[in-house]
Amino acid sequence: MKRIFALMLIVVMVMSFAACGSKKTEDNQTTVPETTAPDVTTDEVSVTYFSIYYSETPETNQVLSAYPDDMGGVSIAYQAEIRKEGSVDASAMATIYEAYKNSGLQALLGMQDYADGPSASFSVSFSDGTMEEGYLYGEMPQEFLTGLEAMKECFRTLTADLPEYVPQPMISGELAENDKVALDAILAEMKLQQIDSYAITGLVKDDTFTVMAGLTSYEGIASGLTFSPMMITTPYSMVLVTLEDGADADAIIADFEKNLDFAKWVCVTASDALIATKDNQVVCVMGSDALFTLTSDSLTAAGWNVVKNIHNDAYMN
Repeated sequence: MKRIFALMLIVVMVMSFAACGSKKTEDNQTTVPETTAPDVTTDEVSVTYFSIYYSETPETNQVLSAYPDDMGGVSIAYQAEIRKEGSVDASAMATIYEAYKNSGLQALLGMQDYADGPSASFSVSFSDGTMEEGYLYGEMPQEFLTGLEAMKECFRTLTADLPEYVPQPMISGELAENDKVALDAILAEMKLQQIDSYAITGLVKDDTFTVMAGLTSYEGIASGLTFSPMMITTPYSMVLVTLEDGADADAIIADFEKNLDFAKWVCVTASDALIATKDNQVVCVMGSDALFTLTSDSLTAAGWNVVKNIHNDAYMN
């Protein structure tokens, strides 16, 4: 898993560098340096890394990657409509490269428009230090979508014998059963593909509670947990608490609102927050854009009543 997340991070970093450092032309096109694979067979120069990444929305990443592992095989990952990862035969790299050459993706190297919307990248590295890569933003050309399907079919075949991976968030601390049941119902509605890139932390009623929960105190609270991305560069958090019998829910709601910190992350801020209630539980969410909207919709679908919507007036997209 760490290797896969590292590879995904590298892809995102490369895409960010391309977006920030490229030179724009007058017609708003950006020249992506065109690179060409060595004019030799894979027997003479071996493929050391392949990846293709497609994000139609922030919640629906599709990732295919492969590289030779330390055991003489190929470490491979396939994440699309299902998710599989593991080690396969070393011949997989040559199979993947042949499928890539036939996919039509190489025709997409060169000029690309930068625009809001989906994003994609593909990369092939070779043992002689050369590489071939492409980046796409905004509306995807049909050539990419066709090429992506061809590569997905190749990866589906190569990973056919691997067990399906069922993503789970990392859990730390003890979780109260009623808190976990409530969160599971929300997450079931959210259907996050990258659920294992998030962490659930059980809150302990000590000096750390107020910091992690964003509350002045834990008076009137029986238990609680937080749900947040494992990478702090994503401005998002969800805090769920269960109240003690007779506790003043309005006071807890007001305390959440009073302590909202939209800029508690590194270099990023949240655009919006909400506070919702259900039975004897209160949830406070901060986030931005699609992920925040997804959470809001999922809370409503799971039976929660949103009592506060707070926009960050200082937010700059």
